[in-house]
Amino acid sequence: ISRSDIVTCVLAFTTYCNLSSSDNVYDGFSALSGEAEFQTKVQFLRVDVAEVQEVTKAMSVFALPLIQIFWEGNRLQQVQGANVDKFRLAVRHAYQTKYIALLEREKAEKDR
Repeated sequence: ISRSDIVTCVLAFTTYCNLSSSDNVYDGFSALSGEAEFQTKVQFLRVDVAEVQEVTKAMSVFALPLIQIFWEGNRLQQVQGANVDKFRLAVRHAYQTKYIALLEREKAEKDR
C-alpha cells in the first residue's frame, strides 16, 4: 500500500452476507481492475473481512462494502456502498491526484 508508483484500491467485503449488492460490488470491482485505463496505474486488492480481521481492524472498516484508496501509505479516499460508478470515479480521481502531486514534486526539484 505504500508504493509511490501506483495507487492501491482495497475492497473490504464479506462472503458470509447473502446480499446481492455485495455480489454486484465484487463483480464490478473485478471488472474495474480489468479496465485498460487502470491496468498499469492501479493495484486492486480484495479483503474478506471475515477471514483477515487484522487488516480489517487496521483499515477501520465500519461498513460493507467499502473501498479505500491509498497512495504512498496514505488513504486518499474511501467510498461506502454498492455503487460501482462511484468507485470508478473515486479511483480515477485518486490516480489524477497522484499524477498531479508527482508533477509538482518534479517541478520543485528542478526549481532547487
